[in-house]
Amino acid sequence: MKVIILAAGKGKRLQPITNELPKPLVQLRDGFTILEDQIYKAKESGVIDEVVVITGYKSDKITSIISKLKHVIHLKEIFNPLYANTGPLVSMWFALNELIEDDYIIINGDTKYKKNIFENIVQNKESINLAISKKNIYGKDSVKVILKQDKIVKVDKTIMHEEVDAESTGMLMVSGKYNRDVFVNKLKKIILIEKYLSPNIIWHEILNKLIEDGVIIKSIIVHDWEWKEVDTIEDLDNLNVLNK
Repeated sequence: MKVIILAAGKGKRLQPITNELPKPLVQLRDGFTILEDQIYKAKESGVIDEVVVITGYKSDKITSIISKLKHVIHLKEIFNPLYANTGPLVSMWFALNELIEDDYIIINGDTKYKKNIFENIVQNKESINLAISKKNIYGKDSVKVILKQDKIVKVDKTIMHEEVDAESTGMLMVSGKYNRDVFVNKLKKIILIEKYLSPNIIWHEILNKLIEDGVIIKSIIVHDWEWKEVDTIEDLDNLNVLNK
């Protein structure tokens, strides 16, 4: 099982910090960057053998960090040369071989996770699992989820509040050759459609397309305090709820 970190974006909402740094290299209160924390947590979980980081914006700075952490776990970097004008689905496309060869967990490069989320999401093998959290209030930019029992029905930022059942943590596992093939084949198709190239399109759109085809996406519920997305300066200031 490998972790694929989507770390190519510009992180505009974290400016001016990200004027000089890619968002995954923003330093947390414990002294680690988001990327370092993700790599260490993946290793500590005991279920991850490799970490693949897809870079773009200021990739040289991430390359420097990766070179210092190769003793921790097997690390690989893939560069997305189209990062400036495209979104996360294009980053996935540049990692196509990684999506075919082995089972994997995809995570966003701007989110801090406790190590047990990695452990929990792999509990159902030979499946596609999305880690979600239930909240009382969901933010405007939250990636919201509609459920039917434990299955994902829809994932989108624009879901109305009264319909929302949970929020995506930005962590997805794809396990089993059949599921990897299904995922990759769908990615190959939607990447040909111009709107899916946009930086504004979340990668969860591929899940909606799979669901339309009858593919089952299972939900793995995790506690809200087990993860934290860092999108804004306020998020960074409030990041004091997760312990090592």
